[in-house]
Amino acid sequence: MVFADMGDSVSACSGEILSLAIEGAESAALAAEPDNLVLRAARALATEAGLEGQALLHLLKRLPVERHWRRQRRCGGQPARA
Repeated sequence: MVFADMGDSVSACSGEILSLAIEGAESAALAAEPDNLVLRAARALATEAGLEGQALLHLLKRLPVERHWRRQRRCGGQPARA
């Protein structure tokens, strides 16, 4: 199964610090906060490679954020009661 042009995309270029810009139809559901999945992955990659995390990351958010995940975030990481 192929989903052309339907997924999120991440691009990166060199920078002085690690930063993330988010845009796209589903970007309002996320924030460029320290625990964003893209930033966590970039920090883990930099650590494993023995490099400093210095990149300008750009997330084009096309896929919707799953509703249950958003409820968990609002409740301090605990599953919310429906």
